[in-house]
Amino acid sequence: MSNRQITREDREKARRLRAIWNQRARELNITQGTAAKQLNWSQPAISQYLNCKTALNTDAILKFAELLHISPAAIDPSLAHLSTAEIHRKRLLKVVSLSLQTESFLDAPASSDACFILHIESDDFAPRFTTGDKLVLNPDAPLLPGATAVIWTHQGLHIGKVHSVTKTRVTLHHNSKLQSVRHTAIQKRCVAEYLLLL
Repeated sequence: MSNRQITREDREKARRLRAIWNQRARELNITQGTAAKQLNWSQPAISQYLNCKTALNTDAILKFAELLHISPAAIDPSLAHLSTAEIHRKRLLKVVSLSLQTESFLDAPASSDACFILHIESDDFAPRFTTGDKLVLNPDAPLLPGATAVIWTHQGLHIGKVHSVTKTRVTLHHNSKLQSVRHTAIQKRCVAEYLLLL
């Protein structure tokens, strides 16, 4: 598991989850204790997600969405392209290095057979992703504002939140900086579905 810093985006997701929790938990008669049992987590883990002491990853968002009978996009709008049924289907996914060399294979939930896992081998993308992290990537998902994009060019790898997409370029936001990549320079591009926790 990654010990990454809590970002402003993490706090916003937790704020949305907390607001939904406050309403839906009453309606569904769910407590943190009963939620912990249903999700096979500890009660402190539930509290840490709700209070943004632990960042929500896609797997946690999907579990909360299923528990609270809501769309995952209500917590994280960048997940609008995913349904809980699609993401929970396990597939044998290729694990690749930053240079796209196949390292191994893992069974993991993914929304498409085209998905693969990127093994982060350095801290170049910290604090968001650190050495050892594994991202499930979908090369078929659209590059939409707010989605986490992974783009390979002849100059290297670019990872960041999609800020904007025009006819000629994609602009990513990474570590408080905007980085623009021309479409003609893109060798491969994917959207990150979630950070795989092993």
